[in-house]
Amino acid sequence: MKLVPPIFLALILAALIVTPGWAQGVEGSNAEAIAQEVQTSDASAFDAAVTSHQSELDRTREELSELLAHDAVREFASERGMDMERVEEVASTLSDQEVQGMAGHVSEAVAAAQNRTTLTISATTLIIVLLILILVT
Repeated sequence: MKLVPPIFLALILAALIVTPGWAQGVEGSNAEAIAQEVQTSDASAFDAAVTSHQSELDRTREELSELLAHDAVREFASERGMDMERVEEVASTLSDQEVQGMAGHVSEAVAAAQNRTTLTISATTLIIVLLILILVT
């Protein structure tokens, strides 16, 4: 049995890949335009996803800042001997991953602080948020 040289296999595979495009009448410039369009739409989708993710992180950072500035939170922290300046300093240096990990707790605490009807949830969530901020340092 005689083996086919690798160059012939490469030529056969290239012909199989190129032939369907020629059979459909796709010209080189048209194929380039289609490829450019696909690249552009992929880049646009990627940019949109990054922008959306970044805006969510920015929104969570803003909620955290507002939560830490809330009078009830400051009072709660001072009653427990926590230094709010240190907590705010740590909050401003959180990485994107850390902010993303805290997003659920921050949203829950903001909702509880706005409602003021669920003090136990608010206290528990505040403790978690403040402890995470302190442990990060």
